[in-house]
Amino acid sequence: MTAFAINLALAVVWFLLGEPPTAERFFVGFILGFLVVLVGERALPESGYTRRMFAFLRFLIWFAKALVLANHTMAVAILTRRRRDMCPVVVDYPVAGLRRGEILLLSHCITLTPGTLTVDVARNLDRLRLHVFDGRNVEAVLEEIRTGLEKPILAFTR
Repeated sequence: MTAFAINLALAVVWFLLGEPPTAERFFVGFILGFLVVLVGERALPESGYTRRMFAFLRFLIWFAKALVLANHTMAVAILTRRRRDMCPVVVDYPVAGLRRGEILLLSHCITLTPGTLTVDVARNLDRLRLHVFDGRNVEAVLEEIRTGLEKPILAFTR
């Protein structure tokens, strides 16, 4: 948290030094502050801040790519498949080891990705109920969620 506070303080200082203060100036200040924290991170007590920020950026890039590809796949499937060839299914996805915020983020990312939808979260937070558009290979879909969403989320939340 200390590294983030330093980064934010440097961004605010950079923001206030400009005439007139703008959002772009704050963003540049945040990037410059991040570079300062990156260089001096060894002096900070066990932060891991820069590692988590890079993991978050990797996640955003991967998710944007997955979102575009999933939209394309869904459009092709809807336009070219016959109704009887579609195999929607509802499955459970285990999330027992995740924290509340991680479950929330994962469930929203699953819902935002076309072809899957989070239908319900179990009361004891141990599983998500998902609707999968193409249930012919459910294990592949669950593995894609595990490796493509859950692991990158855990990389920047822990």
